[in-house]
Amino acid sequence: MLVVIAEVLARVANSILFVLLTWRLGEMEASRYTLGFTFALFLIQFSLGGLDQLLTREVSKAPNRGGIILGTFLLARCISSLLLYMALIAWIAGPFGYDSATNQIVLIVGATFIPDSLTALCQAFLIARDRVAYVTLLGALTGVFKLILGFAAIWLGGGALIAAIIVLMTSCISLLFHVTLITTRFTSLSISLEPAFLVEHARSEWPLLLIAILTTLEGTIDAILLSRRIGTLEVGVYAASMLFLNALMIVPAAFRQIILPEITVRYATQRERAFDVYTQSARALLIVTLLLSASLTVNADQIVPIVYRDHFSSAIPVLQILIWSFVFTTLLVPGGRLMLAAGRQAMFVPLLIGSLSLNVVLNLWLQPSLGAIGAAVARVSSSALMLALSFMCVQRIIYRWHVMPVLIGPLVATLTMIAVNVGLRWVGVQWIVALGISWLVYAGLIVILRAVSAAELRRLRDLLLQRIAPLTPP
Repeated sequence: MLVVIAEVLARVANSILFVLLTWRLGEMEASRYTLGFTFALFLIQFSLGGLDQLLTREVSKAPNRGGIILGTFLLARCISSLLLYMALIAWIAGPFGYDSATNQIVLIVGATFIPDSLTALCQAFLIARDRVAYVTLLGALTGVFKLILGFAAIWLGGGALIAAIIVLMTSCISLLFHVTLITTRFTSLSISLEPAFLVEHARSEWPLLLIAILTTLEGTIDAILLSRRIGTLEVGVYAASMLFLNALMIVPAAFRQIILPEITVRYATQRERAFDVYTQSARALLIVTLLLSASLTVNADQIVPIVYRDHFSSAIPVLQILIWSFVFTTLLVPGGRLMLAAGRQAMFVPLLIGSLSLNVVLNLWLQPSLGAIGAAVARVSSSALMLALSFMCVQRIIYRWHVMPVLIGPLVATLTMIAVNVGLRWVGVQWIVALGISWLVYAGLIVILRAVSAAELRRLRDLLLQRIAPLTPP
């Protein structure tokens, strides 16, 4: 249990520092800090994004070549990351920069994408070798270390600049730990410059890279446009609502890493079992995401003031809209993993282009009048379109299943839960009590409507336990 708590803290450490900056120094300083992370997230996928997913797949199939694959991938990503960071310096130092204080923070926080992108490759290697424990423990240790140092620095009067330096330092330490672990416990690293090796993996990488770039553009273009068209503070408002979404994105991130090796192996040897994992995962994720999104929508007016101590009150309506992208983005995971296992990842490229185009058009149209609310509408609309298009592709090309019976039960349970929660609060019941009662109603309806069977839950539980079994290092 302590490991799970530590892992959660590690993943949300940057968000917690954002909250602390808001408490101690106000909205503008926190907004500068989060703008730096926007650029880091923007650049990390341009640095051969998708390479970590490719590494997981390749090392799962050929563990004996893991050292060569990891070493070569690390070199390629290191070179691309350094080139991208030079481009960021030129961009910020040129006519597209911000005020000097913001520029400093953006350049320091933005630099974290270099060690973080290399660490992601090391984590992908460990996951492929069924050593999720090491990813969990190292991520937890460095994340908690970052949180403790950042908390102390901010509480003692340090600003966003000090927090940015701490974040960069801990990212570098995390990379050092991961490389040391792999080279001492698993394999030495080597580099292959054989043309056949490079061409083979370049062909597999390019659609993943395009997917990563398009996904990143869709995930960051709204904040970057806000910073250019409205201002840094509006980015902070948007980030204040995104904090909740990012915390919940632990669910699809963890699920993605758990089921990718399983679906990859099963698709090659027991294809029906891979389809079974796909449908069970989609059903479970639908139930969980609807519950969490509806709960935050109804109670955002209570939760946001608690988290930010009455700062960022304008983030409440943004969160109530934005949180629904969590449902659509999470439900993309099972189908996306199935498409990757089937070697159909190139199908995602035109889908992402369509989704990104809708996102950009809606942002350009809605941001001038609605600001962060317009950005939230654009994000939800584009993620819904992406889910619909990808689901249709899976249905037509890979595996067809009847989804309507799966949707009806959770949707009815969600609408009933919202009505109960709103009704109880309207008659004066304290919000946390109303939320608890509405959750019980939701769970009861899921069982009554047979939205998921006990057998399916047991099979999914067994799968997750099987994949998480390596949490105890040998």
